[in-house]
Amino acid sequence: MLEDDKVLACGSLSNCQVYFKKTYTPVIYYFSPVMYNDKVIEIWFNPKNTMNLIQALEDDEKPFINAKVNESHVNFHDLVTYESDYCNYCRSRAQGRITD
Repeated sequence: MLEDDKVLACGSLSNCQVYFKKTYTPVIYYFSPVMYNDKVIEIWFNPKNTMNLIQALEDDEKPFINAKVNESHVNFHDLVTYESDYCNYCRSRAQGRITD
């Protein structure tokens, strides 16, 4: 441990454990196979139950803004708007731009 590191104590064991649940793990069905910088790609995905985790967004906020596929970063900033709607357990489609 480094000198600047701090150890945080949990009030209870349940606050210190991370539980992974398959119902909250989005599935990607398809993405454009050729990805290079500044290319607009298409991703087909099932957000599963994650959309229930996103609450109290301001009117101009977006449900997601980026993703990472292997070593490529997909930026949805210009192509997904606050009006975009993604339902739970549905196949959804989004376009994003590959960035550095």
